[in-house]
This record gives sequence, C-alpha cells and structure tokens, in this order.
Amino acid sequence: MDLSIGLYLLLAIATLVVWYVKKSFSFWSDLGVTQFPVSFPRGNFVGVGIVRNFSEVMLEYYEKTKQAGVKFSGIYSFTRPLFLATDLELVKSILVRDFNVFPNRGVYFNEKHDPISAHIFNLENEPWRNLRQKLSPTFTSGKLKMMYGTIHDATEKLLETIGKQVSETGQLEVKDVLARFTTDIIGTTAFGIDCNSLENKDSKFYVMGCRIFTQVPTQFVRFLTGTFKGLSRKLGVVLTDKEVSDFYMQITKETVEYREKNPQIKRQDFMSLLVDMKKSNILTVEQIAAQSFVFYLAGFETSSSTMTYCMYELSINEEIQEKVRRSVKKVLEKHNNELTYEAVNDMDYLEQCVSETLRKYPVVPVLIRTPVKAYKIPGTNIVIPKNQPVLIPVQAIQMDPEIYPEPEKYDPDRFEPEEIKKRHQFSYLPFGEGPRICIGMRFGLLEAKIGLARILLNYKFKLDRSKTSVPLKMMPKSFVLSPTESIFLNVEKISN
Repeated sequence: MDLSIGLYLLLAIATLVVWYVKKSFSFWSDLGVTQFPVSFPRGNFVGVGIVRNFSEVMLEYYEKTKQAGVKFSGIYSFTRPLFLATDLELVKSILVRDFNVFPNRGVYFNEKHDPISAHIFNLENEPWRNLRQKLSPTFTSGKLKMMYGTIHDATEKLLETIGKQVSETGQLEVKDVLARFTTDIIGTTAFGIDCNSLENKDSKFYVMGCRIFTQVPTQFVRFLTGTFKGLSRKLGVVLTDKEVSDFYMQITKETVEYREKNPQIKRQDFMSLLVDMKKSNILTVEQIAAQSFVFYLAGFETSSSTMTYCMYELSINEEIQEKVRRSVKKVLEKHNNELTYEAVNDMDYLEQCVSETLRKYPVVPVLIRTPVKAYKIPGTNIVIPKNQPVLIPVQAIQMDPEIYPEPEKYDPDRFEPEEIKKRHQFSYLPFGEGPRICIGMRFGLLEAKIGLARILLNYKFKLDRSKTSVPLKMMPKSFVLSPTESIFLNVEKISN
C-alpha cells in the first residue's frame, strides 16, 4: 500500500512538472508572440555559459526574428520568458517615448545584505531618479576638465610600462597593460588612491578588478535572482563576491574618513565630489561605496576593453592606424603640440575609430528593461505583462548588414557626420539611450581617447597572428564581451 501511494505521488509530481514546463514554454505563443523551438531544460539558451556567449544567442534570435518577418519575438532562458525587441522604432519607444513604463533594468540587487550592489546602474524607480539627479553634475564638461590632469598623468606611466615591455620582448600584451592603466585612473579618480597597477601587477585594486569578472555566480543563483527577486532578497542571496565587496567597502570608509579629518586636502576627483555630498547629507558612506564601486567597475572594464579592441583592429588595419595617427598629429599642431583637454576633444577621427570599435564590440551587448505596468505594444493588440524582462540586442543591431553593410569590416568612416545622419538614431546603442544612458559615457570616452592618442603618437603596432586569433573568441560565461585569450602586438617605437 505504501509503495502504491509513493508511486502515485511520483506520478502526480511528474505530471505537474510536465504540465508546468509545457505551460511555461507556451507563455509567448499564448500571448500571440512569435516564438521558436525550445529544448528542455535550457529553453533557447542551449550551450550558453559552456561553449556560447550570451550575445551569440541574441545574434541568432535577432536574425530568426527578422527572417520571420516580425518586429519582436519571445525566447526562454530555462523556463523564464524573455521578450526580444528587434524593431528600432519599438526600441525607441521602450528607451525614450515610454520610459515612464520602462524606467528599470530589472537587475537584481540586495541593499540590505550587499549594500555595494545598490548603485546607480541597478537601482530602480524613485531611488534611481534621486541618485541620478544628484550624480549628474559630477560628469559635466567642467568636472571632466578638472579630472583631466589626473588621467593625463596616468598616461605617462602607461608609456613607461609599454616601453619597458617592448624593450624586453618587442611585444605588448595589450589587454593586460590597458586593464592596469584604467585601474590606475579609476582608482585615483573614484577612490583617490594611487594603485600603481602599471608598476605592480599584484596591486590589490587590479586583482580585485579582475576578480569581479572571474568570480561569477552559478547559473542556478543567476536564475534564482533573476526569476525570484523578492524571495532571493529575503533569503539574503548576494551576487557580489564577499572578498570584493568587503575590499571596496573598507577602502571607501577609510578614504572618506581620511578626507573628512583632513579637509585641507583637495583632489580634483570623483571621490571629493561624493564626500562633499556626504557632508550635505545627500549620500551615506555606503552609497558612496556603491557609486565608487560601479564607477570603478564600468571604467575598469569598458574603457580598457574598448581600447584593447580598438588597438586590435588598428593592428590588423594598418592603413587606418596610420590615418588616425596622422589625424592625431594634425590636431596637436593646432594646439601648440600640447595634448590638452581641448585637443583630445578635437580628435574627431580618433573618436570615429572608437565609435566603430564600440559598434563591433559593445562591452554590454544587450540592454535589459522591465515595465512597471502592463504595456500594449504600439500598433498591436499584444500586451507585455508587468515586470516582464525586455531585451534589446545591441550587438545584433550593430552587426545587422542592412544597417551597417559588411558589418565585420572595420570602417571608422561609418561615423562621419553625414553617414550617421543616414541611419536610425537607435541603430547605435553601446551606452544605451534615453534617461538611463550611461552617466559616465563622456569620462570613458575621454579616458580611452587620451590613452590611444599617446600610444599612437609613440608606437606602431601589428598583430602577432601566431599568438592571437582572428576573429577573437569571446568568453562563454561572461555577460560582457571579453576575449578568452591574450592579445599580442608586435610593437615598434616611433622616433619623434
């Protein structure tokens, strides 16, 4: 009898599981949204995190959606439904026109158990609006100009490090050196600390920066926090590595305390602006830590990766490399051969190279938004439910041959002003768009441009194809675009 009851229970459970899976995998078709065949248990994300990058899936389903002749589709990460927006007018509605419906990214954070996760990138609704309003003045042209000297000083050490490595080996491992360069810049501007990562590869700041992107949560934890945010917060689930969190929280508290005790010390950096906000009771020390952390996180990865990919492409396309070098020299001649803030901002062709790099390699290849209420898609009767994750496939859009002919080709001329005017405004989204556009965008571009300008003026470089693959292979476990391998360039000093 007991055995029979056990068998009935197992059968009932199995029936419920089958019903739940079928019901979950028909979520989009029940709403009238085009969907594609799924595989149990991973839905449409077969191989992601193992042999495929998240962005590869977005490229695949972007193409399938267009081939199906529709403007959007539904996909599944395990049983979690995700809405994929591929039409640029719909993307514009989500990011700008109907921003009041889509103000949030829907990214998990836990302010109680992991206060460093409650930063401007993750925060939602009024807390985000209030913080964005408070922080926006710290990224004006005037404030960037104040921090320019700090960035420029870091480029001196960058050139010293490159010179030393080139004299010893004739080569440059570009990804590592540039990551240490941006670590030093962000360390000093965000925390007011001289990290010396270029001189000391074992610098704690550099080690922790790398750890952020290597100590990633398990797929189960990501599924749990993505699908059951409220439960995850009650359970105290955190995504930030504890050692990383403790390090940045401690370093922030020490820096804030030191500056408050020594008001005579004035540094032209991001931290000084945040400390002033704390004095005015605008921010707490925990909020300062969270904002400094995300500023470091964004500056460390996005700027170093953008510079790395740009040098990779210029090392393959040597005619373009020479053209941008001539352009940089020409701009300098207009500015008395001084690499001033104004000179860097005049380097239009260099900025075109950076823009083309970000087109091919957007560091964040997918934007996520979640509606705060049910949303009727314009021109249809289809309604996206409240809190339903909406994906905007940035890299897929920017690699669409109908928008950018020969998308694999590296062509900075695509970003000449007249060419930009020919394209839809929302066909280029490496920093996002609308009210939640990246707040540190101009800082990141300035950091990348000054570093690249100094390198181009002093060195010629060519890819070592025996050590670096073409095209680059991307890490399957990383949400951001990150190469799996080191990038080696053969480098030659320019006699000035």
